[in-house]
Amino acid sequence: MAVPELSAVEQQIVLLVAQGRSRRAIGAELGLSLKTVDWHIARGRRKLERAATLHDRMQRAEVGLQQDRIVEAVALQSRTAIDNPRRKT
Repeated sequence: MAVPELSAVEQQIVLLVAQGRSRRAIGAELGLSLKTVDWHIARGRRKLERAATLHDRMQRAEVGLQQDRIVEAVALQSRTAIDNPRRKT
């Protein structure tokens, strides 16, 4: 899954929305109709959601790899302890 990139207009509109601007104010500032602003907001949201999903999947995969490494290390220590028991004197 490729990370979707926001277009220049989508970036601009998403930033204005994040600043608390209304859709009407954004349209007036950029010379766009309300319908066009809504379209860019919806498209930007979908792309950001896909990027977030990909990021979450990558994080879960990394955590899984780390857990696998820990399990392997513990198993190796256990095998070493069994193969080389310490003698009590």
